[in-house]
Amino acid sequence: MEYELIPFLMNHLPKHEAGEIIDNRILLLFNELDIDIERIYGWGLCHSLLAAWWNIEDNLGLSSQDLDILQHFNRKIS
Repeated sequence: MEYELIPFLMNHLPKHEAGEIIDNRILLLFNELDIDIERIYGWGLCHSLLAAWWNIEDNLGLSSQDLDILQHFNRKIS
């Protein structure tokens, strides 16, 4: 279930401080759906890595937001 929620987490994020929005959304989902927080952060990292790779593969490069999101998920699971 946690993986299916990732698109919601990533939808319409601000360019700066996206991690705070992601955390707030995860907390909301946890309170309503009783999700596994560690699993959602882990799946978030996997999804973000895949999305970053698609950008590289399409010659779009990585934005600072891509890197910030990857680092945020990585900090949460480390």
